[in-house]
Amino acid sequence: MSSREAQRSSADPGPADGGALGEVLAGNRTATLDLVRALDAHREHTEHVLRELDRVERDLARLLSGITGALDAFDRLLAHDDADFESYRASVHRTRQLLIDVLCNNSELELIGWPGELADPETHHVAGVAEAAGLPRDAVVKVLKHGIRYRGELVYRASVIVASGEEKQQ
Repeated sequence: MSSREAQRSSADPGPADGGALGEVLAGNRTATLDLVRALDAHREHTEHVLRELDRVERDLARLLSGITGALDAFDRLLAHDDADFESYRASVHRTRQLLIDVLCNNSELELIGWPGELADPETHHVAGVAEAAGLPRDAVVKVLKHGIRYRGELVYRASVIVASGEEKQQ
């Protein structure tokens, strides 16, 4: 037998090594299936991330469009030199509401601190207490600064003045 034939015969499993070859092939098959499952999971995760990025991109576009609209409304307000005070005030209020709508409806932003709501120590910083007829104790009378919750997480608390809950003595 030549040396080449000897090498070939030692490299090729014979009938006696059939069981070992079967085990190796079964192991390779299992490893391949594991890789395919891992690749499928990775593909699903990547598709989820891409969908989320697409959603964020659309939200950002709507948010920027809305903010631009609010800026245009401010420009219109500033251009009205002959407006009486009440119509000017009403226009400022509408522009403010436009900004709130844009911020809260086109993102996962929530403004915290509205007149009448009860102050919660986790989300409100009480900067003062005032007498306010008809309002229960700790009801927000005035918002000094809105708090923000973004994507469910508190960014900062609202700063408010709350009702004392006591009726004014006459």
